[in-house]
Amino acid sequence: MPSTGRHSRETISPHIFLKRYGGCSREETIKRVSKFYHSSAHIETKPVAGAVEAVHELSLENSIVIITSRPESVSAETLSWLNKHFPNLKGSIYFARHFFHGEGRVTKGEICKELEMDIFVDDFPHHVEDVARVVRQVLLFDTPWNRNHTALPQNARRVHSWNEIRALLGTKR
Repeated sequence: MPSTGRHSRETISPHIFLKRYGGCSREETIKRVSKFYHSSAHIETKPVAGAVEAVHELSLENSIVIITSRPESVSAETLSWLNKHFPNLKGSIYFARHFFHGEGRVTKGEICKELEMDIFVDDFPHHVEDVARVVRQVLLFDTPWNRNHTALPQNARRVHSWNEIRALLGTKR
């Protein structure tokens, strides 16, 4: 989530998110999140530190697949953001169903199974648990909103940076 003057990726947590959006209905929350995705603040949101370089390096010897749970209704905005920040990425993108907004036909786990994925990185524990059933190695990217989730599937582990992911996967850096 971008900085709004009050919160940033580093300070957001489930408690803050629920406090901020919890005072309204699910439908209103979905509208507010959609409004963000359609805003200039969304396109200006920076990737996580080290992501651009790591994804580029990994793409030199691996197939990169983007599986997002953003609603398909914001696919143009999502693709615009990816093209801006990852202009040389030659991977496929899939839109998965999300438990909150309900858009999408299949889960990230179902997509990974169909594509026979080997490695998966996500920052949301629900997706990590779903995907761990079908993927050999799953990495939970540490974020403020998932730090209270400590029980991970046996084939999953928490990582703290893209450099750590590079080291685990044996890339150059």
